[in-house]
Amino acid sequence: MDGKTDGEKKPEDLTLATKKEAGAVPDHYEFKVPDGYELPKEVVEKVTPIFKDMKLTGEQAQKMLDLHHELVKESQEAPYKQYETMRDNWRKEVIADRQLGNGRDDLSDSTKQNINAAFNAIGDNRLVEEFKQAMNMTGVGDNPAFLRAFAALGSHFKEGTQVNGKGPSPEGQRGPSSKPPTVANAMYPNLPSSS
Repeated sequence: MDGKTDGEKKPEDLTLATKKEAGAVPDHYEFKVPDGYELPKEVVEKVTPIFKDMKLTGEQAQKMLDLHHELVKESQEAPYKQYETMRDNWRKEVIADRQLGNGRDDLSDSTKQNINAAFNAIGDNRLVEEFKQAMNMTGVGDNPAFLRAFAALGSHFKEGTQVNGKGPSPEGQRGPSSKPPTVANAMYPNLPSSS
């Protein structure tokens, strides 16, 4: 017998296990990615030699990949957050503006009427809907300068309002047979010669 009992590991087995436990560089990296994401094969092929050159273990390589994913996600979300903040500030400015907003939560009634008048002047409902979708998608519909310009444009297409008089003329109505007053009487109706 060679002094080994059954179940004992050979020295080469111990070396492999020790390497694995100590974090040896793997021949092939296995990466876990968050749900909904896919790691392209080309990326794995590009990073594997770099990670091996750096003598990264599988765990270390995964940490690097996780950090990369987190940084990419933050950089992708940053412009959207900035865009949403800009639109939110525009909305607040519009609501606070006495010409545009109602001071509480929306546009003033007169601004809405003017903007609707501009849309009605276009006449093509399909075009108006496409235009509104573009405004919502780009956020320009929240921009105070755009709303001011569009409301000003719409004010030219609004129907006129009723003209209220100031009551009957102090001269009253004259019959058809009466002569018009002379220029002097019209200019100075209270002169003694006017009666």
